[in-house]
Amino acid sequence: MIVRRVLVLLALTVSVALLGAACGNGADLEVLATVDGVEITIDELLELYSNEDAENRPGLEALADFDTAGALSLGGPGITTSLGSLILLESIRDEALALGIETPVLDSQRAIDEDIPILVDQLRIAVPSEAELDEVTSGFIESRPCSRHILVDTEDEGAAALARLDAGEDFAALAAEVSTDPGSATQGGDLGCNDLTRFDPAFAAGLSGLEVGDRSGVVESSFGFHIIERTPAPDELVAQAERDARTQIVQQWFNDRALEAVVELDPAVGVWSGTGINAADPGANS
Repeated sequence: MIVRRVLVLLALTVSVALLGAACGNGADLEVLATVDGVEITIDELLELYSNEDAENRPGLEALADFDTAGALSLGGPGITTSLGSLILLESIRDEALALGIETPVLDSQRAIDEDIPILVDQLRIAVPSEAELDEVTSGFIESRPCSRHILVDTEDEGAAALARLDAGEDFAALAAEVSTDPGSATQGGDLGCNDLTRFDPAFAAGLSGLEVGDRSGVVESSFGFHIIERTPAPDELVAQAERDARTQIVQQWFNDRALEAVVELDPAVGVWSGTGINAADPGANS
């Protein structure tokens, strides 16, 4: 589906539900929509479809032969989402240009497959400010704290292990010696970086209160008694968090532009809701 690719690449949640019908009794849909005064026409929509794709596009031939189509449904998934994407790209055009980025003209499958990913990569660099990027990146890292632990069977054993750590013994070596968690003991107690919901609630509570480098006291959970240490996020996690932050910021930027744009649709097509297209009134063309 042509524009499913577009929306996935943009990682957007713009919902387009265009179920209009145009009858051959005078309805004029040459201009399907205007975005901040810029027209989007049927011809532009048709440019998205190559001749070899026609047989795979339900409703395309009727759209191309609009004047003679007795009844035309614009609700086919390709046609529907294509129009939504044209509106979306038009809604960002001016602000993207202010960032030094020209939005592509969606006039072919090649433009969708090649130009849209380039546009998104450019926006990931240009849109986030340093402060916003740092804030969102930190949020992603905080949502997946990294940790290591020593698990023992009794509170007394936990207190003894804690005393050895306080005396200067190496955490990883002690975990390998006394921890009863077979999955992490051989890794120096390392648990990796995880969402807190993956842990026992008591363990999660003990970890959530720690800063990087801090160590807990003895924490009891349903698995036994833990000593938990918050560890630094590895470089690869920081890099992934920054990538995710850039994507989230650009997603929100797209959503804001879509909400702010002045979009008008022919009544036979539907109504722009600010986040997508609501279905047309079936009686609009009668």
